[in-house]
Amino acid sequence: MTLDDDNLLVSSDYCHYLRERLEAELNATVLFFNGIEGDVNARGDGEGFAKAEDYGNIVAQSVLDSLPSQELLAGTPEVYFKAHHYRHEVTNIYFLAAMRVGMLPDYVFNEEDKTFDLQTTYFRLGTYLQGVTAPGESLTRNGLPAKDAMAAKYRMFLGLVRA
Repeated sequence: MTLDDDNLLVSSDYCHYLRERLEAELNATVLFFNGIEGDVNARGDGEGFAKAEDYGNIVAQSVLDSLPSQELLAGTPEVYFKAHHYRHEVTNIYFLAAMRVGMLPDYVFNEEDKTFDLQTTYFRLGTYLQGVTAPGESLTRNGLPAKDAMAAKYRMFLGLVRA
């Protein structure tokens, strides 16, 4: 994200400006998904919200520039997905504290072994698109090999996804 750690306001950071610009230019609803971002630093000029706005506009322009190369899918591609559930140990003391006071009620937390239930999903749209989801912010060293293992022309790694 672009905002500094000292910002205590609730904000969607640069994603707000990205979505706002694309929705205005495309006259359509825009969805934002995180990708591989655990060790990525955002560009942009300025500080605080000015930097968030600048970076949001940089990313929006990149999306707009890519639109002329759109490709129509032939026929009706098969949609496939498979979820994998697993338990993960929690070692972050702040996350543990949040779990104990009920700040994250949707997670299935096991106090005894300090684990919670997670899910990752593989999905495919015909032979055109393959992707995986991860429950947190994945680092590039984890996400890029996953994308490289996929055979489809278009490959996605979506982070911060929870079923």
